[in-house]
Amino acid sequence: MECKILKADLYDLIQKAYPFIPVKSSLQILSNFKISFFKEKIEIAATDLDHSIIMSSKIECSGEKEITLNAKKLFEIVRELPEGEIYLKDDENILLIESKNGFSCKIAGTNTNDFPQFPLVEEQNKFTININSLKEMIIKSSFAVSKDESRKSLCGILWKVEKNKTGMVATDGHRLGSSFISDDFSIADTQSMIVSAKTLVFLIRILDSEKEKNSISITEDEKYVVFSNDRIKICSKLIEGPYPDFEKAIPKNNPKIALSVYIENGGFGSTFAAPVASLLIEKYLNDSIKRTWLEEYLLNSRIDYSKYEKKH
Repeated sequence: MECKILKADLYDLIQKAYPFIPVKSSLQILSNFKISFFKEKIEIAATDLDHSIIMSSKIECSGEKEITLNAKKLFEIVRELPEGEIYLKDDENILLIESKNGFSCKIAGTNTNDFPQFPLVEEQNKFTININSLKEMIIKSSFAVSKDESRKSLCGILWKVEKNKTGMVATDGHRLGSSFISDDFSIADTQSMIVSAKTLVFLIRILDSEKEKNSISITEDEKYVVFSNDRIKICSKLIEGPYPDFEKAIPKNNPKIALSVYIENGGFGSTFAAPVASLLIEKYLNDSIKRTWLEEYLLNSRIDYSKYEKKH
């Protein structure tokens, strides 16, 4: 088997899959990538048993082959390679890496029999969501996730999906973060799941560099949730247990909102703090800002800190 790929494309796959390699594990095989070569595609898989990823890219290959390689070694070698085309060849369980400038090295691998399979998830509960909407929900809720592992359900993010609405909620018992959006998700029944915060944070990091993609598919069953498009496939084990009734913490009747804005060295309150506070309230209540002239003024303003320098 022999194939050709750009160093930038291979490094991109490795860099995105590497965070799923566990730092410590009693299973040596989990320190490896599983690399699958096909005639027109390469796949790199990694897992810590709770979270799994498969990254794929187009490739020119003369045959098909599967091998597992130490993830850290492969990452360090490919990172230092010069830009341009590189060639990958196999010799039983050894991968030969060559570049046009004369670089050549061999990495010993193992067969893939002991590498955990990517979980199979039934596609009975499947929907598609806009990537920007997904990222917004994760960012606005994930900050409140608990770090107390004695309450396992609070270490994840509650995700509810209805026919025309979806939202994420997280709380550590002191703070609560939530975000909801309206859209058509074409699902028959309301879905509710507690998703690992680690998976969602890794997901938005990966999606930030997938700028050409507008949406991602979500598939869920009783144990797992899978996020996928034509390049990415991420699976996370769902967190079991009941989630607190967060709606009791959000007043629905006559809600009161308090907002305080403090800008250091910002002059009198009417200069910067009051306009910022008014725009925040406008955005919260209307989900948009109509006074764009005020927004532009604040974005383009600069504080003259020289006024506040102590004179000796």
